[in-house]
Amino acid sequence: MDKKCTFLRGKVIMPLQTGTKATIAYNGQIILTSPVKAIFEVSADRIVIETQNTIYSIAPDLAAAYPVLVPVQDEAVI
Repeated sequence: MDKKCTFLRGKVIMPLQTGTKATIAYNGQIILTSPVKAIFEVSADRIVIETQNTIYSIAPDLAAAYPVLVPVQDEAVI
């Protein structure tokens, strides 16, 4: 059986452990996976895990980590 591969920009918010479900914050939601079967990679760039049903590649959500800065115009001095 081929597993579905899913790429997400988000954050694993609970410690990963084989045999337990992974909790992922993604797009303003919390995703609870099926039990983790294998942890392939944990690095600053991504986390790759295999669950019972899916292989997940989770990259940090840089937009959330680094908000866009909007320049503020100077107010006129009276």
